Formats: sequence, C-alpha cells, structure tokens
Amino acid sequence: MGVAHTMLKNQKRKKPFKVDFVGVGARKAGTTWIADCLWEHPEICMSQPKEVNYFNEILTNLLGIPNKNFGRSLEWYMQHYAHCKEGAIKGEFCISYLKDPKAAHVIHSFFPETKIIIGLRDPVNRAYSDYNMFHHYVSRDDSPTFEEAIRKNENYLKSSLYAEDVERYMDLFGRDQVHCILLDDIKKDPNSVVSRLYAFLNVDPSFQPQALWGSSNESKAARFKYFGRFVFHSKRFLVRLRLNELLEFLKRTGLDQSLMKIGAKEQSFGKVNPKTRRDLIPYFMDDIEELESLLQRDLSAWKQ
Repeated sequence: MGVAHTMLKNQKRKKPFKVDFVGVGARKAGTTWIADCLWEHPEICMSQPKEVNYFNEILTNLLGIPNKNFGRSLEWYMQHYAHCKEGAIKGEFCISYLKDPKAAHVIHSFFPETKIIIGLRDPVNRAYSDYNMFHHYVSRDDSPTFEEAIRKNENYLKSSLYAEDVERYMDLFGRDQVHCILLDDIKKDPNSVVSRLYAFLNVDPSFQPQALWGSSNESKAARFKYFGRFVFHSKRFLVRLRLNELLEFLKRTGLDQSLMKIGAKEQSFGKVNPKTRRDLIPYFMDDIEELESLLQRDLSAWKQ
C-alpha cells in the first residue's frame, strides 16, 4: 500500500523493531479482558496505552472521525513500547483495526509475521453494548433508546458484521496466524480460553492471570460528561511525554481503576428488548452463517 510504503521508507533504525501480536477487535467483545490477561503474563509486554490507533485511517467506523495518527513514523509507534524489557514479546489491542479496511494491509506491510487476535460476540448483544458505551460513557450519542440509535446510525449494526473482516485477516496473514476468541467461551471456560491464547503466542500456557475470573470493562456510566474522552486523551498525552512507566505503575498498583471509579460507575443496562432482537436476527443471519464456515464452529446461539 502507498501509505505503508511511505511510512516504511522513512524509517532509520539501529535494529529491527517488530510486534509479535496485534489484537484488532471487535469492540465490546471481551477485548479488555483478553488484553488484561495478556498484560499480566510475565513474558508479554503490552503497549501503553493498549490501543495505539496507528494502523487505522478512521478512528472509529461508528463516528467516521479521521485518525490523526495514521501515517506517523514508526519511531512514533515504537515509543508506545519504550517500557518493554528486551526479550519480551510485544503487542497491542486496538478495537478500531477490525473494521478499518486498510488496517489489515498496513499491519501486514509492517509486520507480515505478526499474530492476529480477534474477539467476537453475539452481534445483537455487541451492538447493544456499543450503544450503551457511546450513550452513557463516551457521550457521543444522545439517542434515548437503542432502537432509535440503530435507526439513526446503521454502523452500530454494521460493526457486528464480522465475516468479511475476519476473512480479510485470514487471507493476508494465513489462518494459522489468526486466533479468534468468542465472548461466549470466555464466560463458559475462561481458563481454557486464556491457556489456548498463551499457547498461540508461544508463552507459558500454564500461567494464570488474576484477571482470569474477573470481569474487565464492565458497562459504565460517566459521572461527568466527556469523562470517557478525557481518559482516552490523557493516556496518549503521557506517552508523548515518555511517561510509559507511570502508566505501568498506575495499572500495577490499581490506581488507574481507583481513578476510573471517581469519574464513572458500573451500571447494568439489562438485555436487548426481545422484539428488537427478533427483528434484528435476519439482518445478521447470512453473516453468522459465513462466519460459522470460516471458524468451523456452530454459532446457532447467535441466531436465537
């Protein structure tokens, strides 16, 4: 790709830099739990913050906001791993990479041997959770109901169409380099999920993270408007100041979660209205069946 070629052409490095894995989405599909389990493993070093937003041209498909980081130098990207010790395998988890049609190609242009991790979830439930995040936490959607939100912005539903995006990554990187995790499996048997994930990355699969039996990124409602956006930008500001170690310290001591509790509260938003769910199943049916073929597993629970 032209952009990737230009970005690579301008790099002058003493030794090769690579990332060993990239988590690419989907949003609200257990990705924070996956990232937390990766972060805890002693052989793994996650970027700071975990979502660098480097390979995607659009910040989120839901909002269509251009990504200012797209096209920056690789040195800029490397600074998000400045805290990593030599020998650790490195990676990030960015939920904007799955739906951006260019991201897979740019990642492959830089790191063709990197491993890809994809989190997936029942499409209706994912869309509903997405709406609650943008409405109650990020303050980007003022629609009073999920039903009104999906009428106004079809991207809530399009973000739950996975087959084309999963196939794109499989075609580029090969099936053996793509590892898909379903939120259903995390809820049923998290120990097996994380063990298989570690084995996929060739690190000790017997390690058990504290995050294993916990819930990450529970549904939240901001106590203050724009709090979610403040958190997003403040982490990137600290990285620009080369304060990666401070972000690591805040996470390891739990201070980051303490700060989150000041600005947001966990809140349950219940389940999707049964009638709404019934009405939406036909929209997703073809995609679910195509995904069943790609993953070679039964997804009938998503069709109910």
